[in-house]
Amino acid sequence: MSKFLGPVHVKMYGRILYQEKMIKAIIDLASQNGWDTDLKEKVNSEAMEAPDEPLETIIDQSNIHGWLGQAVAGSEKRFARAVYELLKDDPQRIGELKKVMEQLGREYVLSAGLNAEKIYQSIYDILLDGMPCDFPFEITEQSADVVNWRVRTCPHEKYWTYPDFGVDIYYSLRDSWIEGVLENHDISYSRTAPAEYCLRKDVE
Repeated sequence: MSKFLGPVHVKMYGRILYQEKMIKAIIDLASQNGWDTDLKEKVNSEAMEAPDEPLETIIDQSNIHGWLGQAVAGSEKRFARAVYELLKDDPQRIGELKKVMEQLGREYVLSAGLNAEKIYQSIYDILLDGMPCDFPFEITEQSADVVNWRVRTCPHEKYWTYPDFGVDIYYSLRDSWIEGVLENHDISYSRTAPAEYCLRKDVE
């Protein structure tokens, strides 16, 4: 990765801040329901929240790649811990977590009339999937009407290691978010295999 701060680094940090928005929504859900009054402190014990400030004012410009790598890891640990703490006491809470993620997806408003390719790009412009050099996904089919891809190397699995709450929980929440994004678009989303996914234009 370049030693100079550039647009790719700013985009990366934007993904981290968006995942922090997800974490905050989960903490707020816990607070509203009285589920875990110490959840924020538990999450912060994993890593401190990424500050919503211009990247050039906070990043170590002598170690851009290392700094961003640590920020990615911190956000992943925070997300996994927030979900685990709520589900370990009551796994049925997953339904409420999915609703929160779906609502966040609805709020990530895309332009009307986007085709499958454009929606795929918009989704993966905002979700945090490791560092830009990781290339975790492989597109197996791509056109205006359909995009198929598979997870080649999961960037999340190493953070979702809590007993009974592995990375499948992460992907189920991600699925709910994507379904929220697509609510007003004529594009359907599906898992076609355990690690394979599809966006497809709805047949009229």
